[in-house]
Amino acid sequence: MRYIKSNDYDRFKCIAGRCPESCCEGWQIVIDDLSLEKYREMTGSSAAFAARIKASVDWEEHCFKQHGRRCDFLAEDGLCDLQRKCGEAALCMTCDRYPRHEEEFRNVREWSVSVSCPRVAEMLVEDKADCAGFTGYTEWETEEKDPDEDYEDFDDGLYGVLCDARQLIFEIIHDRRISLSSRMEQILFLAEQLQEMLDAENGSVYGSGYESGSGVLPEVNAGQPEAADEMDKPDDRSKTGGTAAEYPSIHHGISRAWFDGLLDEYEMVHESREDAKNSFTILYDLEPLHDDWFDTLEQVWSAFFADMKNEGGAESLCWKIYDSILTGHTAFEPAAERLLEYFIYTYFCGAVYDGWIFAKAAFAVYSVRWIFMTFIAECADAAALPDAGRTETVDAGAKPGADTGARTDVDAAAVPDSDAVAWAMPDADSGVMPGMAGKGLLSAEAKEKLVRCIYRYSREAEHSEENMGALEEFFQG
Repeated sequence: MRYIKSNDYDRFKCIAGRCPESCCEGWQIVIDDLSLEKYREMTGSSAAFAARIKASVDWEEHCFKQHGRRCDFLAEDGLCDLQRKCGEAALCMTCDRYPRHEEEFRNVREWSVSVSCPRVAEMLVEDKADCAGFTGYTEWETEEKDPDEDYEDFDDGLYGVLCDARQLIFEIIHDRRISLSSRMEQILFLAEQLQEMLDAENGSVYGSGYESGSGVLPEVNAGQPEAADEMDKPDDRSKTGGTAAEYPSIHHGISRAWFDGLLDEYEMVHESREDAKNSFTILYDLEPLHDDWFDTLEQVWSAFFADMKNEGGAESLCWKIYDSILTGHTAFEPAAERLLEYFIYTYFCGAVYDGWIFAKAAFAVYSVRWIFMTFIAECADAAALPDAGRTETVDAGAKPGADTGARTDVDAAAVPDSDAVAWAMPDADSGVMPGMAGKGLLSAEAKEKLVRCIYRYSREAEHSEENMGALEEFFQG
């Protein structure tokens, strides 16, 4: 068995009662069968508490009961009465593991921690000396193996390609010679190419003979003779001055030379404002976890889309800041890179089970875009950006449509372009911008807002299979 673990997995320590948003409220806590049996038979030193346990479990739904959207065992001080009274061993699997996450593949287990946890989101935006590098992974192997019958239909060839493609995506994510926006487009382009190749052969294009790390993709390269000629050569990054040694790796497979061959024939097309608007509406279809989710969506809609100008026309300050973050090297760049890497690491290889390669990549890219839109909108709403006044918003939960009424917007005409750029880009002399504590560092206030936007979005998008399914179906088309 091969195990891969993100370095943040061991760094995580629950902050319990100091957590700004407890994992014990808002969503149902599903109880595993072994824990259910344990609670059924629990007696302990306190008969009264044993009775409380039995009364606090929904035995039909296999979850803890809630009052006011809070778990029955969540005390006023933010701590768990069950753990306090009976010890950590009394926790069900969900409570014991969260925010730790495991992805299972044949003879492979991948461990990570979820950014739906405020502390994990906080760790992600922390300033680290290696902020330009990978979050980092540890890998080891054991003698144990999965029973073959548990993975009879597992496609080892496709899984090998996905692992190698993911490694290439990691390299793209941290290639700071190009903008974040261009890196995102390259990720989507790579996923689109792999998806088309897979679909063309009804899922068998890669073949069972593919070995992860071999760098050999005969079927994939069949339609790309120029790229195929370079497949057996070492990674050639001479076009842009980099070397393969610049990038730490988990796997070595699909070559950068092969991808560069594809890029030679690709004209970079950035997402239009209208496409951004259309894609954002899918978030209104999600089942909300928090009552104020639609208020958050309306806040973003007001800042970015309500009075959106035609392409090339005058635009809101929020759009200018958004563009500055995605096209320039700002203090937000490390957090954006880590977010992309988190979503790709956690979900991309899951395409081995459903074949939805593009959906997994698009979910990562658009999640980061939406998180930063939310962050900018919250800053604007809190008067951290110049304010041109407020007007009414549409009813909470109403999907944007024909007659939605006037919405809040920040008027770009009230603020010179240079001010908009200065907010998101370091000053040429000092390297300091509003929202920054020093050169290349985010201020405590900016960090706090960004952390909140990260874990709140993650909770809404990832808290149910239905929401994840709706997003991936939208992207897969």
